[in-house]
Amino acid sequence: MHRPTQTLNRYGLTVETVEQDKLSSRLVKIVHQGPTLADMNALKAKAEQALTQVRYLEDELHTVEQDEARQAVILRSVSPEQEPDSLIYYELLLQQNGETELSRKRYQRSTGDTEAVDFTLTDRLLERLGKDLDALSAR
Repeated sequence: MHRPTQTLNRYGLTVETVEQDKLSSRLVKIVHQGPTLADMNALKAKAEQALTQVRYLEDELHTVEQDEARQAVILRSVSPEQEPDSLIYYELLLQQNGETELSRKRYQRSTGDTEAVDFTLTDRLLERLGKDLDALSAR
């Protein structure tokens, strides 16, 4: 399903939004660009810091993959939302090039396909996420 989106820059984040009101936004993804990290060890350390800092999403996150070849660490929901034929989870992708992307995804068990799912964050949480990702990049 294709949804019309708008890309905005808010709180140091690039957000792809489906709609917004005065207090919240329905989002497809959030991207933060920080400085390039020195090596995979620095990236792993940033991911560990993100696990302790970003604890206000609907789901707690944990590390599912540390990919040296792609120079990326993937964090996902500990307890994904269960539907009859799918799982819905948050994914935080951290890359050595400094880019961090937050999205929510649906994994279809029958086909193995993954698709983006809208999620809602209040403006207060969006601002907090921007500050937290800035702080992680400054360490």
